[in-house]
Amino acid sequence: MHLELPRYDRARVDGASLDFATIDRISESLAGMGWEDRAAIPCIGRERADLVVAGCAILAAICRLFPVGRLRVADRGVREGILLGLLAGAGPGGAPQRQAQL
Repeated sequence: MHLELPRYDRARVDGASLDFATIDRISESLAGMGWEDRAAIPCIGRERADLVVAGCAILAAICRLFPVGRLRVADRGVREGILLGLLAGAGPGGAPQRQAQL
């Protein structure tokens, strides 16, 4: 939304930087919209119109916990991080390794 793109463009979104004031403004705007209005925003669409307000609330909590004032957007960070974490905990053949309880 901040970039006002006609459609999602990973190359323009990934690595963009947003200050907390901009994040708050966008979050408040989205929270004030109805589902149809959110769904009509090309970078949100019908698939995420229900989820985006909850995502804004989670982001607001993260900003309160880590008051750094600015965030950099990573298009693919979370999924890849989870996958790498799962793979790091896997043993031979992909089976999860278990630590002995003392």
